[in-house]
Amino acid sequence: MNWDALIYWMSQIGEGSWAAFRRAVTELAGGDADAAELSRALRVFLSDLGYADFFIDASQTWRMLSPALAGAASQAGTAFLIGARSPDLTQRLQDSAQQHGARVEVVHTDERPCRTFVVAAPDVMNSIAADAGLPYTQHYSASRIDALHLIRSLLENAVEEPEAPINWDVSSFDLKRLKWVEGLLPRSACEYKSHYEARRFFLHKRSGHLLQMSKREAVYAAAVLQSVELASYDQGACTLSTPIEAPLPEALTRTACLCSGDPARVEGHQLVYCGVPPSVGSALLVAAGQPHPLIQREPIPWSLSRG
Repeated sequence: MNWDALIYWMSQIGEGSWAAFRRAVTELAGGDADAAELSRALRVFLSDLGYADFFIDASQTWRMLSPALAGAASQAGTAFLIGARSPDLTQRLQDSAQQHGARVEVVHTDERPCRTFVVAAPDVMNSIAADAGLPYTQHYSASRIDALHLIRSLLENAVEEPEAPINWDVSSFDLKRLKWVEGLLPRSACEYKSHYEARRFFLHKRSGHLLQMSKREAVYAAAVLQSVELASYDQGACTLSTPIEAPLPEALTRTACLCSGDPARVEGHQLVYCGVPPSVGSALLVAAGQPHPLIQREPIPWSLSRG
């Protein structure tokens, strides 16, 4: 299956609903595919690699990001195309690279849209991008660090729900078993689901209060409260790892993927992000509320531990 048609359609209309995205995936995949699972996998891929944002402001909408060249942290002289795209844009990029003695490598797979890389001398990458009409950031992943939301800040500033949704089914993420279970567990991420399949995610505090968060944020906030280490960083291998069942919040995952332009590898029960330099890996763990890989964990503030 050539999923580039999906990217061109999304780029042309700019934004749309999750229902429209699923219809497009179903139509392109054909009748034998599991549309729900395929849509989820494509959404993760497109979000992680900086093509588009999904479920914006807790809505059911998606929006393509502006096209740009993002410099890889893991390899000098390599950049990759993120955001919206069209055949004309790709051709301009190829023409520009050729004029400057560089090359464009397009990675094709049947399961996902193609990924486009530019390999050039570092001193000409700016010229290639300018001629193609694209902004270029040399160390793209590092440039995102300051804008990341810290899980500990979310814990302190999240909006409190006045009361739990009435007559909604509730499940919680069990950090010991790394799975969602029925019922409400104290100080855990929880999901409330209505009979109409509407879903809302919260962090449950020991006081019984519910704090509004995204699904992944709630899992990592619960890990802070329970002093559970979910993510780890290997400085020698420059890899960051998380359990498959507990990926980092979306913005952090994207930053990890955009170090190399590659999606996470699945190794056993772990998601492994490669080519993550120590400065970025450390910042991502701290942002996720996890211990710094080179510094002993500090005690959780009393106000949070009492939550």
